[in-house]
Amino acid sequence: MQQLESSILEELERLRCSYHHEMIEAECIEDCEAINLFGEKIGPFKKNLTYKLSFWKILPFIEKKYLRLPSKSQINSAFIQKLADSELEEIRLVKQKNDLFLELRESSCFIPNLIKNKKLPKDEMEKYQDRFDILFNQRISKILQLASGNPSLEILDRLTSAERIIYNRLKNVINQYREFFSY
Repeated sequence: MQQLESSILEELERLRCSYHHEMIEAECIEDCEAINLFGEKIGPFKKNLTYKLSFWKILPFIEKKYLRLPSKSQINSAFIQKLADSELEEIRLVKQKNDLFLELRESSCFIPNLIKNKKLPKDEMEKYQDRFDILFNQRISKILQLASGNPSLEILDRLTSAERIIYNRLKNVINQYREFFSY
């Protein structure tokens, strides 16, 4: 029997595309005229005002230093360390934002520019990656435990959207493996 199943990367890319269309808030740090982006007029932006647009629409303006994410949404190595610490303290998965890993992935692209502009220390990217790896490994090990058991719906609700994909795949592989060796 032929299976119609997409790859994990295809599913994650669909999640990423959805994230890029989510509305986020940005603050204008320099006046900017309106531009046409893929046939859509975006702007103008006035200094010190905040605007709510899709992530993909805001990204070019952030890169050109017309807009910035509010400081409360800045993600850095210290933020990830707090997440990793809270995950380490709990036996069960800690409930996180549904798009946590997508947000971390997209936020990491701003770090080199912040380092270049001396807003972050030179070693920030290395710290960011190290702490991300710790958080990621902690959560993956807990997901593997969940996939090999029968967790409650309340526990499964703690998975992020990206983690649900890997959980379902792991659960399927573990069940097939178990079934093969069962009598």
